[in-house]
Amino acid sequence: MIEPNLSLEEYVQYIMEGTHRPLKAHELLYHAVQFAIKNDKVPLNVDRHLLNKVLEQYLIPASQGYDIQKRMLILVGPPGSGKSSLVHFLKKALETYSYTDQGAVFRISGCPMQEDPLLALPQDMREQLPIQVEGSLSPYNHYRLMKEWKSWRNVPIERFYISEVDRKGVGTFFPADPYSQDTSDLVGSIDYATITKYGSPSDPRAYRYDGEFQAANRGILELQEVFKCEPKLLYPFLSLAEEKQYKISRQSLISADQVVIGHTNEPDLQRIVQLNQTAILNRMVFIKVPYLLSIDHEVSMYRNKVLDKDKERLGFKALDTLAAALILTRMKKPTDGMTKLEKLEKYRNRVTIGDGEGMLGLDPRYAFHVLSIVCAKNLNIIEVNDLLDELKRIILQDYRILEEQKETYLYNIQLAYKYYDHEWLKLIKNIIEKTSHDELQELTKISLSKNMTKLHNVLGIDESNLDHFLSICDKLSLDVNELTYDDLPERVKDMILDLFILSQRHYLDEWIENSILPQLLNLKINVSHTINLHLIKVIENYISRYL
Repeated sequence: MIEPNLSLEEYVQYIMEGTHRPLKAHELLYHAVQFAIKNDKVPLNVDRHLLNKVLEQYLIPASQGYDIQKRMLILVGPPGSGKSSLVHFLKKALETYSYTDQGAVFRISGCPMQEDPLLALPQDMREQLPIQVEGSLSPYNHYRLMKEWKSWRNVPIERFYISEVDRKGVGTFFPADPYSQDTSDLVGSIDYATITKYGSPSDPRAYRYDGEFQAANRGILELQEVFKCEPKLLYPFLSLAEEKQYKISRQSLISADQVVIGHTNEPDLQRIVQLNQTAILNRMVFIKVPYLLSIDHEVSMYRNKVLDKDKERLGFKALDTLAAALILTRMKKPTDGMTKLEKLEKYRNRVTIGDGEGMLGLDPRYAFHVLSIVCAKNLNIIEVNDLLDELKRIILQDYRILEEQKETYLYNIQLAYKYYDHEWLKLIKNIIEKTSHDELQELTKISLSKNMTKLHNVLGIDESNLDHFLSICDKLSLDVNELTYDDLPERVKDMILDLFILSQRHYLDEWIENSILPQLLNLKINVSHTINLHLIKVIENYISRYL
């Protein structure tokens, strides 16, 4: 570890010895993210799939010096899709990493731009370093070098820490009133109060280096709702992105080293495209940020919004079903014969999603709204009906949603109920497998007898199904008459479970009370009278398919 305050000559010596290796902004951010991942510091509200996409498609090649580092990264997605959460994580990761030995960042002492001290080196010294130094010293620090320090060796430098609060290495630009906002928010402005002191507005000391470009130097510049800006405000980004420099009033170009990350939605992006702003768009890398389509990821986000005291009141699959209702609104209708519920299950483990999928629909804020209202009620158990009924009410009263959309959303809520019932059936079948193994074994012997009568009559298995099953047994060198339930393929196991459930139909209430409910209590699943009645209805509906 090197001293936090030293001269540039000493700093150069540390670099030559290999004690310290300065990192450019893209390198620094990449290592910061890797450090956060390694130390399990990625928040649950950050989509890992999106993070990996940003790493692979932008940050890794940029950190290695490829041409993509000359592009601004623009995240494109609907409101609530996680764009801001990702950028917030990147800023925090950078802040944290700057406190480590590997992430140490040095600047010219007292510089409002966090300027890289290596820019003060003459060309012959730059060529001796094991790293490449690009750019020139700013007019402000060039003046100080000539008038105060006289030699590059005497330039005082200091370690600083990335901080959004202190505006060191993190800048944030948000579009404001287009009639009053100008480029001074980005590049600073002349300090007219000091002109009499320094004699001229072109004196570098008569300038306020307080723009977002200066604050973000050596770190991240975030552009919120970037395309809501007037196009003229985006022009300074042309040279910042491509040439790593920008112009300020009455001064020469200033070198900059920062990762520029913006986020926007598709309508705003299309507006800029229609204005034919090719020069700006060509200096950007776009990554789509759809809504989450994975129930597990969506539920993790909801849990962060639920107070600890309320988590104990959540009923079986309450958050999952609420998540399913929202995700179903974001999914396109399948075209390959798959149902939407099957597609929902397919996306559970975040497989590759279709193009344009997840760019429309209800955003997570609707779920947060529902949870806030329902959790505030005095309910012993927060059941699925409580959440979905509240979601229906919010949708019906929302003036931002078109009537046609409302009908579609309400239909998807009905699909979510079917998802809920399906989850109950999966749990019941798991309970049966664990508690009624002997009965399943007996059913297996009966069902796989030579005539297969029971299986044929009840489940409609035809000869082609039977031949296929027997061929599998032959390949495995198994005797059908000696097969046990555990030996069966999953599809046939499911048939046996169906037979078992059918066998309980004449005393369903008693079976649920004596065999199912105790197991639910063991699993610490909240059970109310309403849930008990619903459970009976779910099984009755399931049985009715075969009768």
